[in-house]
Amino acid sequence: MTDLSDERIPEIQRPPYSRLSIIGRIKFNLYDFGELRRACRVWKDYCAKRDAVVYVVNACMEQFSEARGELNDLLSDEDFANVPFLIFCETPEPSYPSEKELCFLLGLTGKTTGKGRVKLAGTNARPLEVFVAKPSNRKQHQDAIKWLSQYIK
Repeated sequence: MTDLSDERIPEIQRPPYSRLSIIGRIKFNLYDFGELRRACRVWKDYCAKRDAVVYVVNACMEQFSEARGELNDLLSDEDFANVPFLIFCETPEPSYPSEKELCFLLGLTGKTTGKGRVKLAGTNARPLEVFVAKPSNRKQHQDAIKWLSQYIK
């Protein structure tokens, strides 16, 4: 038997930001991979059990193509095939895109499933919706989490 004190245990690279948040009866493990290039490669290391993905877009107009590429990689990954996706963008400036513009910029036009209670049972559709909110508008944030919570079991 090996004494662990004699061996080096490799450290897992932690994302720059992570925390646990509880909203209602749902526990969220939040990870920010914003500064990591090709974040799709490391998501699996932190998301062994994933009930949903909240993809936060906080980018200037020049960075939307990169955000689109990352999101497309996640949406096409088999490990995320049936996982609900909430795409969320905070708009600190009036120049940020509307929900419709954000859908276009991220290549999601016609791919969202609808807000409110949408019955997707029996379809191949993955729950996917885009929400845009002002940082100070708590209701817009709550609407996004409420939408997502209906798909978390």
